[in-house]
Amino acid sequence: MALDRNEILLGAGQFYGVAYSDAIPVDEDFEVDDNDFGRTSGGATLTYKPKEYEVVDDANEVVKRFITSEEVSIKVGVLTWNLDNLSKLSPATTEIVGDEKILSLGGASELPSYAVRFVHEKADGKKLRVTLIGTAGSGFDLKFVGDKETVVDAEFKALSQDDGTLVELREEIESEDIVSPTISSVTPADNAASVPADSAVVWVFGEAIRPSTMTARNFSVAKDSDSSNVAGALVISNANKTVTFTPTAALTASAKYLAIVGTGVKDTSGNALAAQKVTDFTVAS
Repeated sequence: MALDRNEILLGAGQFYGVAYSDAIPVDEDFEVDDNDFGRTSGGATLTYKPKEYEVVDDANEVVKRFITSEEVSIKVGVLTWNLDNLSKLSPATTEIVGDEKILSLGGASELPSYAVRFVHEKADGKKLRVTLIGTAGSGFDLKFVGDKETVVDAEFKALSQDDGTLVELREEIESEDIVSPTISSVTPADNAASVPADSAVVWVFGEAIRPSTMTARNFSVAKDSDSSNVAGALVISNANKTVTFTPTAALTASAKYLAIVGTGVKDTSGNALAAQKVTDFTVAS
């Protein structure tokens, strides 16, 4: 059989899927049990198919080629039985009626979008992640055959992201940089008093951090009296060295607040913050 150079075969691994809205979840939120399709069978197949157009001159020589379209799909054999997963493979709805879960197929015209990821762990413990946003319009077969297990082929076809990307392959590698990132400064400063109620909290790092680790889990401001988190927005700037938290509403007068940075923050080499960093400040009366 001729070698298909557009097909990449990956070894065994975990397959995840989550309804897509406007962003792909960060790794720690994506790769959780609630998003896991379950046990896989037969690994995964990632296929990339470009369509070419050739410019041929009068001497019948090819002088240039263009790619006019591209198609990416991923297919994974899912061994674990789960009606919720089947609902992701077609326009379907699920509901619980009494002691039954019911999956209803048919009648829909629009395919829902999902962020899907296959994670393969290499022999050295490093992970290869294949991520795409796609739809599952190929349907599925349910085969109940004698004493053989039922394997559902989950196939998703990629949608173009804003920058044209169809699929991302991300491989963990050994890094020469093994030093944890450090925080150069925090504003307001630790133990600061009479801080204006509309102040933002600004953390400045000694090196660039991964934007994907700039999450509410890793950067938060909480009221000291009851540990309630302050609502607000996070923005990264200064070549990814500065993170700014701007509260949605004015802070409470005379109240003490904690500015917290968690160990989930990583630099561009994947090194995590060595320890949680907590500073406090008091709002002006």
